[in-house]
Amino acid sequence: MKWNLATLAVASALVVAAAGCGGGSSSSLSKEEYQAKIVEAGSNLTASFESISKEAATLSAGGVDSLDDASKLFEDLGAVVSTGEDDLRSFADELGSLSPPDDAKAANDALAEGFGLLADDFGALGDALGDGSISDITQLAEKMQAIGSSEAGKAIQAAIEELEKAGYNFDAAG
Repeated sequence: MKWNLATLAVASALVVAAAGCGGGSSSSLSKEEYQAKIVEAGSNLTASFESISKEAATLSAGGVDSLDDASKLFEDLGAVVSTGEDDLRSFADELGSLSPPDDAKAANDALAEGFGLLADDFGALGDALGDGSISDITQLAEKMQAIGSSEAGKAIQAAIEELEKAGYNFDAAG
């Protein structure tokens, strides 16, 4: 699977849906409940990343006529990326608090870990943008473009594949 921002948003949305069921219950969700929560929450994360993407595109479309303009652009983009970090971190935390069916527990834990790692990557990029470190921004942007081969991307993909092998279907997002 090729990972890009849209794919990441869809995968994130799938996981976010799981987060929407909240924790606190000691009984496991049924397969159908778990799957429905993931599909529902997935749309929320997708909407969040669509908004973040639009905001980043709008900021990037502005003119940069001076070093001050570039510094302001990096700072603003850093704030946008930090929003993505916050959304991913919240999602990972919520995933970790779920009580999925037995056949989804390991994959759910792996998803939570993968999205936590992805949040770390977003945080590092947001910090680099805020600091205006061109070399760090370049290095981290390249890492984000290759998200499918990153530790986070591999963990998320493996967990999704494990859930699919167990018969979970998240393509019917509504």
